Amino acid sequence: MRFKAALYSMFLALFLFAGIALAQTGLQTTPYATNYFSATFDGPVDVQGPVRSEDNQSTNYIYLSSSTTASQRIVVRFVDHDIAVDFTSSDFYANDDTVGGVITNRSQDYYQGHPFTYTRHHCTYNGVEMSKRT
Repeated sequence: MRFKAALYSMFLALFLFAGIALAQTGLQTTPYATNYFSATFDGPVDVQGPVRSEDNQSTNYIYLSSSTTASQRIVVRFVDHDIAVDFTSSDFYANDDTVGGVITNRSQDYYQGHPFTYTRHHCTYNGVEMSKRT
């Protein structure tokens, strides 16, 4: 019986130490879901939108989260017309993204049958190396 109590105390202590370690590293995750996507953010989520595009052809919703370790942004765009379901569309957005430094990686693939173009940008801002995935 003492062995079980000691083992339980050890697991409880490890659990508490793990909780303290996570709190000290600032690791806090915030699951977030809508009817259109789900994601885990590194902190609280701020929602902006709906915002109409300048050309009045789409509506954006922007989901922002910022912590001491990361800044995250997801933009969900509803387009008012049909667009091609191929790499033409995903390339359009990847090529249109000129903010965020030099592209260090670019790839194309399919996710759940949907084509995507992925880019990774690298830059240095105020002496801090940063990367952006699009």
